[in-house]
Amino acid sequence: MKRILSVLIQYFYRRKCVKSAKLIGEGQKFNTHSKIRLLDSAKPDQIVINRNVDMYATINVANKGTVYLGEYSKIGISLY
Repeated sequence: MKRILSVLIQYFYRRKCVKSAKLIGEGQKFNTHSKIRLLDSAKPDQIVINRNVDMYATINVANKGTVYLGEYSKIGISLY
């Protein structure tokens, strides 16, 4: 039962972030603190999240800035 709930929760967190970024592969982990904000004229193609990325933070992109998170990256508070 815990496994089913965990999968459902990850699905909703992922769905929240997939609208604002380009996801490559699978295995990305998001949580309640995962947010992607596109400011001014930014587009979802400017944020690339590769496979097996743990994202527990807010990413802001404005104008022509780009963000690329490589494979097995971790971004957030107290991640090492």
